[in-house]
Amino acid sequence: LKSLVQTLQKEHFSELKFDDSFSKKVFKMYLERIDLNKKFFLKSDIDELKKYESSLDDQLLNSSSEFYLAASERFKSRIDESEKYMLEAFEKPFDFTSNETVQIK
Repeated sequence: LKSLVQTLQKEHFSELKFDDSFSKKVFKMYLERIDLNKKFFLKSDIDELKKYESSLDDQLLNSSSEFYLAASERFKSRIDESEKYMLEAFEKPFDFTSNETVQIK
């Protein structure tokens, strides 16, 4: 990881600076891409992960994966919760005579 960071700092065409501004951009981009449609993470999850928002540069420079592991673990737990909810919903027979709606974003 350190060699990747060093290569990016020296060889990237836009001269990347690993600082708090970089960290905030990476933080936002990572969360947007991992949960593109905002279906899994709760606001409380994002609030909890915000403690890493300005330290991702330091984590990269120190070869730490603390944020990645915390975000991945939380994401996996939310997917597991969604799967459990879905399976419970499918255990009941569908009633096509009722007037129900589903909001899909």
